[in-house]
Amino acid sequence: MLEVQCSNRYLSKVDYTSDASTLWIDFPFLGMCMDSFPQDPYQPPSAELLAPESVPREGELRPIPFEDLEATPGFWRRVGVMFQLLFTNPHQLVDRIPVTEGLSAPLRFALFCALPITLLMALLGILMGVMGGFLATQASSKGPGAWLFAGMGFLYTVMMPVSVVVGFFLGGVINHFFLWIWGGLRQSQGLTQTLRANGYYLGFFMLFYLVPLLNFLVLLGGPALLGLALARVHRTDTWRGICAAYTPLCCGCIAYAGVFGILAAMGQLK
Repeated sequence: MLEVQCSNRYLSKVDYTSDASTLWIDFPFLGMCMDSFPQDPYQPPSAELLAPESVPREGELRPIPFEDLEATPGFWRRVGVMFQLLFTNPHQLVDRIPVTEGLSAPLRFALFCALPITLLMALLGILMGVMGGFLATQASSKGPGAWLFAGMGFLYTVMMPVSVVVGFFLGGVINHFFLWIWGGLRQSQGLTQTLRANGYYLGFFMLFYLVPLLNFLVLLGGPALLGLALARVHRTDTWRGICAAYTPLCCGCIAYAGVFGILAAMGQLK
């Protein structure tokens, strides 16, 4: 016996014979709103299968390996995958930079890769401080030169991390500015992505710069790689990114040449 009850000011009650349970139909303001029949207890449960948010769809890119904690949980493993992609698939490495937007990870990567040269400069600073302090004390017992040379080790230790942080932010802003000058920001991904690309480039640069006989090639050829990365990140022409990366270096060389020229001219006038 299925009893159908319809209630409003026009309909009162309808009986329907069936073996099911009661069905209530309500017509408020002549708009029909009804409860469905009770679910069949013998029907197997169904669930909508959705892909987890952490699993990328086909064609989607994951974050850069240093930031992909889920796919690569170990720190040293993440660093190893970064260098593996750098040598095997650098285009994919660059394409995965704009997936996220944080600045902490690229800065930490740059500081981590700068640790070897920081320790080397700290060691050289300590040796120079000890030797200079010893020579200063032998020359004069009152001379403040001993304290000056002794503080060189601390100065060298602090100077490199500070230069990395300054290069990360100031260098990124300068590269972004010159990329705008060369017309490479028409499809810009924003200043944040330029800083991120500059941070990861800075990390690789600081590490490879320690290799003997390779540091000059890194110094001269590194901006070309940075330009290629900026061009892919901001989806612009390759030559625009390379020109934007080399323009600060050229400006610095011209500025140094100008300063030395002015000093030389002042010396001749005297």
